[in-house]
Amino acid sequence: MSDVEGGDEDDAADESEGDEELRSEEEVRLDEAADAEDFFDASRRVFPMFSGSGLFALTCLCNHACEPSVVTRFRSWKGATLVRVEALRDIPAGEELTLSYIDENDSLEERTGALASYGFTCGCPKCLLEVAARHAAA
Repeated sequence: MSDVEGGDEDDAADESEGDEELRSEEEVRLDEAADAEDFFDASRRVFPMFSGSGLFALTCLCNHACEPSVVTRFRSWKGATLVRVEALRDIPAGEELTLSYIDENDSLEERTGALASYGFTCGCPKCLLEVAARHAAA
């Protein structure tokens, strides 16, 4: 299964002047008060060579899980950015497609902190199992 849509990369040359300001060597830090504009500014400092934005309809419909059922793969082809959604395992009909917004190999605390910027607490089976195991051990 794949969702292939494109974004325009022709604006890169027009925006090269503003990129010089964003190429600072300072550390990029965001906290729970960061908004979309803060994230955009930080991404421009971390990835100054990338320009543009995209809306990928299928990936927008996928919720998060720390044990996702799909993964996204991005690439450029003939001036367009493409995304492919690949199954990580057999997915039964009717099961929700989930992807991980964060590094799912992090500890429960690290995952919880990383997901705070998305504005929710994860309730996926992996997190619920880890929370239950902690309560049982206490």
